[in-house]
This record gives sequence, C-alpha cells and structure tokens, in this order.
Amino acid sequence: GLSLGTSYPEIGVQPGESVNLTLTLKNYGLPPGVVRVQVVEELFGFGPHLMVDGYDANPEKLRDAELVRRVLDELPEEMEMTKVLPPFVYSYGPEGEDGVTGVVIIAESHIAIHTFPKKRFLSIDIFSCKAFDMAQVLRKLTAVFEIGRYETYMINRGKEFPKDPELARKIVLGEREYLEARVS
Repeated sequence: GLSLGTSYPEIGVQPGESVNLTLTLKNYGLPPGVVRVQVVEELFGFGPHLMVDGYDANPEKLRDAELVRRVLDELPEEMEMTKVLPPFVYSYGPEGEDGVTGVVIIAESHIAIHTFPKKRFLSIDIFSCKAFDMAQVLRKLTAVFEIGRYETYMINRGKEFPKDPELARKIVLGEREYLEARVS
C-alpha cells in the first residue's frame, strides 16, 4: 500500500496565515501510479477539542500538584483565553504518588490534566469555543512535563451548533465530503 505522512500537529496555522507543509509518500511495493491529495477545509460549529495522551513523561513532574496548578493557571492566558475560576487540583496518594488531577474553567470551556506517575502517563483535554495554536500548546506541555512521546486527537465539537439552518446544512455537507474523501 501507500502511506502518506506529515509532521502535523507540529505546525500551527493562524487565521489568515499560510504555511508550507511537507508530505511524505511511501510506496510499499505497489506499481508506480498517480496519487491525488485533497485538502479539505473542515467546517465546525462550536469549537476544537484537543486531547493529548503523553507517554514516557517525567514521573516527578507528574506528581507535582503545584506544577499542574501553575500550568493550568498560566495556559489560558498564553492561549488568549479567559480564566473564570482559579484551577482546582487534587492529589491522589501521599505527595501525588498515585497522580494529580486538575481542571481550570475558562469562559471558552475548560482545560483538564490527569497524571499517572507510576505509568509515566498523562492525559490532557482542552476544549474551547475559540481556535487556539495547538502546536504552541503541545510544545509547552511537552517541555514542562518532559513528555517522551505523545498522541493527539482533535475533534471539532458541535458541528450542527449554529442556529442558522443554511450554515448547519453547509457544515453537514462539508463533513460528508470530508468523510467521503477519507473513505475513498
């Protein structure tokens, strides 16, 4: 088969910006042929939900409830979001031995961090009704918690959120087109 890869999400594109994206195409034994690549602008209604699974992180940092609190306190402003309440952080076990859970409510939604020091794993959720620079957030989190590798999942929430029926129709049609392109 053929494999098409990119460094996403290591790049970020702000509204009105353009970036060059390098694609790597690898042929695993198929005869030479033509590959068609289609870029689909995904429409969404409410906003992005970034989920990060971080592996091989520094266990000392994952036990540090004050570090988790500080990240949750600073991140909204760095993302140009509005913190509604101070972060709430809870440690499991003595000195966070079994993990730390923290959440901060932002006007745009929330940010949550769950750590598992014994497994060197953490899970992060960032849900917002406003776009943000995901690559910048990933760089910060990777550096702060010394994450060895991570997986990201990003979904656009509330695809039919708009009350405008014509806009909702365009969103649903765009999603169908996107899925058809992925399946074919």
